[in-house]
Amino acid sequence: MKQRILALLLAAGLCLGLIAAAPALAFSDVSGEELSEAVEVLSGLGIVSGYSDGSYHPDDALTRAQFCKLAILTEGHGDQAQGSAYRTRFSDVPGGGWAAPYINLACEEGLFAGYGDGRFGPDDPVTVGQAVTVVLRLLGYTAEEIGPFWPEDYLNKAGALGLLDGLPADGGAGLTRGDAALLLYRVLRQTDRAVQQHPGSAGDGIRSPSGGGDAVRRHLRRAEGAMGQ
Repeated sequence: MKQRILALLLAAGLCLGLIAAAPALAFSDVSGEELSEAVEVLSGLGIVSGYSDGSYHPDDALTRAQFCKLAILTEGHGDQAQGSAYRTRFSDVPGGGWAAPYINLACEEGLFAGYGDGRFGPDDPVTVGQAVTVVLRLLGYTAEEIGPFWPEDYLNKAGALGLLDGLPADGGAGLTRGDAALLLYRVLRQTDRAVQQHPGSAGDGIRSPSGGGDAVRRHLRRAEGAMGQ
């Protein structure tokens, strides 16, 4: 399986080990073993965050802009996002807004796309089909490898990889914060398994961007700090 190994994902195995030995980062409204672990891992890596009252709001809907940010943070490119700020790429995404760096970079990297009429729809709900497309691109799959029919082929591929267990089967359904945590956590686990199968090397078809080691160390230090280690 061809994957684009992302700088942050290289830290997955180490981070999961750190968290397993650390006190739980519990959120008051998160239940279920996998979801709890997913939010804990992603929170430790600085990808997701909860609210000041100790809740996570797993049932809240996500927007396209918010999922762009999650995707960029998941691939470890948060430090690069500001280089894409103050550009008016889409008519409905002000260059000085918080979302512009993440939206612009996600589109430049081919993870996301606008609507074709000059708009991006940053406040529109992100759908399961859209999120799955982004995740498969993060994993390095091409349209040729997935199939010509969207979102059906993309959902089928994600399902075969075990990414969609417990998530809505309808590609047009809205993605919640809980769904996104599960989806991105499973990306980490996919990559962790691939790295463990190829210890000490990039592995078959796995690529690491320049500066990946520094990004890994930064995220590990952040995770350790969040867990009091």
